[in-house]
Amino acid sequence: GSIPVEDGAVDVVFSYIVLQHVPSRDDQVRYLSEAIRVLAPGGRAARMLREGAWRATAPDQASSSSPAAVTMP
Repeated sequence: GSIPVEDGAVDVVFSYIVLQHVPSRDDQVRYLSEAIRVLAPGGRAARMLREGAWRATAPDQASSSSPAAVTMP
């Protein structure tokens, strides 16, 4: 499904320890795409992941010191 909010309608998107519960990479991409869709130009998005969950969502940026919280400009 989709978030029942118009495109670019929100200033802040915050996801707290949710992404690791989204079952597949395709579903994770859809989840993040919806967050980006509703975000207003110049808005801020942040997601917090449990320690160790980072590798599942960003393997190209993962390292043993990867942060558990990431802010996207």
